Amino acid sequence: MARFNSVQHTEAFAAGRGFPKIHDNIFNLIAETWTGGSFIDVCCSTGLLGQRLIDKLGVMCCGLEGDAEAIANGKEHGVSMFIYQLLLDDRSLGGFSRILRDHDVNTVVMRRCVSELFAKGMPLGVGNTVQTELKPEFAAQYVDALLGAGVNEIYLQGRAESASSKHIIPNVEAEIEFFLPQYSVRVKRGQCAYLRRMER
Repeated sequence: MARFNSVQHTEAFAAGRGFPKIHDNIFNLIAETWTGGSFIDVCCSTGLLGQRLIDKLGVMCCGLEGDAEAIANGKEHGVSMFIYQLLLDDRSLGGFSRILRDHDVNTVVMRRCVSELFAKGMPLGVGNTVQTELKPEFAAQYVDALLGAGVNEIYLQGRAESASSKHIIPNVEAEIEFFLPQYSVRVKRGQCAYLRRMER
């Protein structure tokens, strides 16, 4: 199967062959449970998942991605969703909060990126890292930013289960823990989960 950021996916989209199947599980969960309001797709890569939400569900959606090449790949192949180029860390959380407020974001989608955001990585070579230490302080600041901006819904998709995985946050169950108790799990299906903000 092609990687999430493979040009094969954007070329297929540009040629009218639809969206990548790797997004089917989280897209279907969103389609069944979304209650309304605008989205942001965090770590959106080329933007194809957000574009699918716009095209198929009619949602308002923007993206956030640190990789300029991934953004350019999507734009070159017909992704029209606006994507902010922002490397999300403790220094950029203020900018992230402003984006959430400017777009009146109700729902955050995080597909296979919690393990990258909430853990420190040790380089193993070009394009390869091993996660060695959690970043609980940043995770808490991130959740506070969501709460402060009025985000009510979160959709997560964890990493694919693998016996050889070196990620310290290996699956969606571990990802969910970062958002408790401020958000609660409403639906969990495989490596996908739908969380709602707890009533105040």
